[in-house]
Amino acid sequence: MDLEMIDVQVLGDAFKRYLVDLPNPVIPVAVYNEMIYLAQEVQSPEEYIQLLKKLIRAPNIPHQYWLTLQYLLKHFFKLSQTSSKNLLSARVLSELFSPLLFRFPAASSENTEHLIKVIEILISTEWNERQPAPGNAF
Repeated sequence: MDLEMIDVQVLGDAFKRYLVDLPNPVIPVAVYNEMIYLAQEVQSPEEYIQLLKKLIRAPNIPHQYWLTLQYLLKHFFKLSQTSSKNLLSARVLSELFSPLLFRFPAASSENTEHLIKVIEILISTEWNERQPAPGNAF
């Protein structure tokens, strides 16, 4: 397959449609309020990252959700590394994909901003880069 022939816009739209068509959001509603709380209350970036990791890996989050999120974050991280060429910084990717990953309802702009912050931090942290590739961990 010649990758030069792929229309990036069509591929991106198909990916967005896939995320919308999933029966549940990639980031479960069960952690939505806790993520907003962390974004509002925790000031230390290091503590914030550790608390986010703990929350995402909580036993009440199905393993397949975590694997999907981890895979997407690794891909977004790679995209953001070439943002000087593709204009897809961690911030831009967060703005584009946080509504699809959370599928948040019509929320206040403040809450929306906090959820964008969550995804931006997850994309841009070293923690993401050092994680092994997702696989069958069952």
